Amino acid sequence: MEEEDDATPCPIEGALICGDPTTTVINATSGGTVELMRPIQRVITRCMAGCECDPDKLGAERWKSCSADPCTYSYTNAPCRSVFTIEGSDEAQKASGMKLTYNPLYDGSGGFNDPEVSFHATVDPRFADEGVAGELDLDGITVTQDAPEALSLGDMDSQCASIGSSVDTPDSSILFGGAHYEAFNVGSNGYINFDCLTQPNFVGAMDSDSNLKAFFDPTKGPSLALAFTSIKTANAYVTHLTQKVELPPSEAVNDSSTADPSSLNIMYATIITYRNAELDLMDTEAAKTTNTGKVEVTTLDVQATLYHASGIVEITLGTLPASINAMVGPSNGVVETITTLTELLTPNAIVNPSFNNPYCTAPTQPTEEEGSGESGSGES
Repeated sequence: MEEEDDATPCPIEGALICGDPTTTVINATSGGTVELMRPIQRVITRCMAGCECDPDKLGAERWKSCSADPCTYSYTNAPCRSVFTIEGSDEAQKASGMKLTYNPLYDGSGGFNDPEVSFHATVDPRFADEGVAGELDLDGITVTQDAPEALSLGDMDSQCASIGSSVDTPDSSILFGGAHYEAFNVGSNGYINFDCLTQPNFVGAMDSDSNLKAFFDPTKGPSLALAFTSIKTANAYVTHLTQKVELPPSEAVNDSSTADPSSLNIMYATIITYRNAELDLMDTEAAKTTNTGKVEVTTLDVQATLYHASGIVEITLGTLPASINAMVGPSNGVVETITTLTELLTPNAIVNPSFNNPYCTAPTQPTEEEGSGESGSGES
């Protein structure tokens, strides 16, 4: 049977989608290409329990549009702006206290939509305090926090962090960019990349053109820049949040090792925090012009929350130093458009579905990979 891949969830109806209304995918049957309305979702062929299946057809995948109605979403008709730079005192002031919410956006690339931006946010210190653990309320949801782990990171260093083990279900991975990961590298220079079990460490700095290009190297794997810059002392922490989910009697866990068979502890979110991270200003004008001749000590706070089930990523920027030169945002391993903070905060022209989206009145674009609206091949 075919089922929608939960690693490629669709945005809510009515969402504003960056880019053009359509994308091109490979036709699973002919090997040619077909144009689909964005966003799209992956469909996978699986074998139902109790069925005999053709092994050659299992795992087959195709893509379909998230909606058969071409007027469901609005489009910016401009390149996605998920990665941006912060440079200079004016942008540092604008970015301080900013919260960015990145929703997954699937067009075959595993990317993200333009971030939703809000202001007056703060980095939560309890997620960078090794003495804090236990139950808490997070946006109306009761979760349990593991004690944060302080990472031992030197200059130009990284460390592999795995997902916490305080869960009852094996599916405790992080969903990022359309794939699941059980571990990630935390870099000393304000970034993380997946997956340290299979991908090489990435150690670089924003002040190096070669390292900036390497940040988008597909061999490095997907990455997230919280504040990719030159940091001398990272002060990085990782903590995990779990949620207790009550089970109906028919799904109770029949396992003597489970303390409460009527519920499960599942992974809810993983939080990475750089707390009072000290910037390396050795080569900046700020360091060269200090009256005492000493290197100026400047710190920043930044925090990222990765939600396991939805793949949503939140980045919260604390107070940023005026001398900062940093990059923020997710990378799927492909060189993307890098914009500035000022450009990010300038609204894109929206292709309104009621009058500017030609597919609302023109012949409907295909919403299935086959172009016929029918499901692809597969047996159960």
